[in-house]
Amino acid sequence: MYTSYNNIQCITSEQFIELFGMSAYRHGTERKHFAKHGYGGNGRVVYIEVNNTMRRDYREQIIAAFGPTDKTPTGDYINNIVADEKAREFFKTFELDDADPKKNKLHDEKVTLYTNEATVLNTIQMVFEKQLKRRSAVGAKKSKIEFWKEAVQFVEDINGRFPNKLPRNFRSLERKLERYLQEGYISLIGNYGNDNSQKITAEAGEWMIARYASMINRVTISQLWIEYNVKAQEMGWKQLKSMQAVEIFLNKPEIKSKWMAARYGELNYKETYTRQHRTLLPTRRDSLWYSDGTKLNYFYLNAAGKVETCNVYEVIDVYSECLLGYHISKTEDYEAQFNAFKMAIQFAGHKPFELKYDNQGGTKKLDNAGLMKKIAHLSLNTAPYNGKSKTIESIFGRFQSQFLHKDWNFTGQNITAVKQESRANMEFVLANKTNLPTLDEVKATYELRRKEWNSAPHPKTGISRIEMYNSSVNPEAAKIEIWDMIDIFWMITEKPSTYRASGIEIQVKKEKYAYEVLTEDNQPDLVFLKNNAGAKFFVKYDPCDMTLAAIYMQDATGLRFVSYVHPYLKVHRAAQELETGEMQFIKAQELANKAMRQQAVEETEDILEKYGQHPSQHGLNTPAIKGVSAKSKAGRPRKQTGEIGQYQKAVSLAVAGVDDEEFDLRNLY
Repeated sequence: MYTSYNNIQCITSEQFIELFGMSAYRHGTERKHFAKHGYGGNGRVVYIEVNNTMRRDYREQIIAAFGPTDKTPTGDYINNIVADEKAREFFKTFELDDADPKKNKLHDEKVTLYTNEATVLNTIQMVFEKQLKRRSAVGAKKSKIEFWKEAVQFVEDINGRFPNKLPRNFRSLERKLERYLQEGYISLIGNYGNDNSQKITAEAGEWMIARYASMINRVTISQLWIEYNVKAQEMGWKQLKSMQAVEIFLNKPEIKSKWMAARYGELNYKETYTRQHRTLLPTRRDSLWYSDGTKLNYFYLNAAGKVETCNVYEVIDVYSECLLGYHISKTEDYEAQFNAFKMAIQFAGHKPFELKYDNQGGTKKLDNAGLMKKIAHLSLNTAPYNGKSKTIESIFGRFQSQFLHKDWNFTGQNITAVKQESRANMEFVLANKTNLPTLDEVKATYELRRKEWNSAPHPKTGISRIEMYNSSVNPEAAKIEIWDMIDIFWMITEKPSTYRASGIEIQVKKEKYAYEVLTEDNQPDLVFLKNNAGAKFFVKYDPCDMTLAAIYMQDATGLRFVSYVHPYLKVHRAAQELETGEMQFIKAQELANKAMRQQAVEETEDILEKYGQHPSQHGLNTPAIKGVSAKSKAGRPRKQTGEIGQYQKAVSLAVAGVDDEEFDLRNLY
């Protein structure tokens, strides 16, 4: 029996000790597991308050022993609970739509369970309505959350008298009551033995699948339930008593697979129903490289003062997770990929055994050019729309969340990222827009974060990624030599160019580059010019370094290397701007040219003389070499003529129709 102390319902300390023992009383007093009133001794009584401040297990046993108290929060519920006999009758007579009559009814224990739950929910709704009326009369005194917490406590307190499986979470309990009020007793039955889908014939099921899969005037489960029952009347199908039957039917695995692709997209179907491989990662470096492009997760300020982001293309060793090569650019194109692969090869010093890459536009161009096959023994493009198969996606995600997020101009990860930590603080970014770094500063920051990633321990070994990579050996990964770099990364012109007296010229990205062959002492090779002027060559060049190229001749067996070529040596045209050494270079070239001309004339005359065709053998003179004072061989007379320049000038000034006497070219000689 309870005792009142200052209108507070209590039990005495003797009653408590009788239930729980002296040790529990002393321990509870020290730990304040209950509130005490009064002082003991000299016949005085100590009172212990029974309410929500008391430790839960104590309160539950006291209520079980003495019954509920009106002053406890759940007393208002417990004292108003009335068993719902209508619910009992409903559940006893409810048919489960099973073809077997023996299995067509609920088991007795389920009838009792559902009746108890209906009784408890009825009581919660009754108390809720009372409190609403009280609020409107005297003003709100209790919050909604407080009400539902008390309701949950009531569900627990009453479980001894009315066993139930109602939710012990107040939000779930609130949703349970809402559904109960909307659908009635049937909402409590759940899936127990009630496969209402057995009412759904093959024809009705096909209609339901088609209607739910349709993207035209999409319907929810509840809307489909309503439409179905309308259609059922028209078609003579059985009515469905609850939308839960629709939900159960549609979510059967064999049924769900028929509508998922149409409703949620084929990629969702693929993720759910296609078998996924479980793979073992490589055990040594350079066994497998992955490459892919992604957004560079930094905001920066461009030259126009606008906020921008750009892209980065990365090449990664899967064994060590070491970042090998990268390139930052506005878009992910073949140039970005080319430079990233080149950096990776230079960093590694070896070719990978296998390379996997996505089949985007840039890599298609490189693949068509044969570069991918030159880089690795095996080069394969990854299956599109299959992010799970690409280890690089996981590495990107961890690199972003663990390292790039340190910087305040971090853009956040993928737009689909759910975690708040994965998103940018746009308020801060916009407040500091003018303080955003430049693109060059972003590139420097990114390079620093890559070094941090490579220096950080690998999650499985605890060894730094760069140490894992450098200490590993792969005998099947071919070492890179200079000729390999030329073969792999130098591009070749689509059409041949002509080697002229002004060198050989090509155009790359709308910019022209002129080259010539040099001798070992870095002087123009005039002999090569003499022997190849007018010849056509294909030019192979390094797009990242145009200071050296090579020329190739096409013959029956293919391209044949001819020579390296260097940027064409230039001198200033104006004497005033000549630099140190230029005048000596000009004089040296002038002398070399004259000597070459002299030699060429003599070689020709030797051939003419050998076959009796030299002018001197026929009583004629050979014209002197203009600007060259060297004498001819004995017996080869040369005739000095007037200035050829004057003759050419006269020809250019001659006017058609003028009489020869007025302008006689012969007068010049």
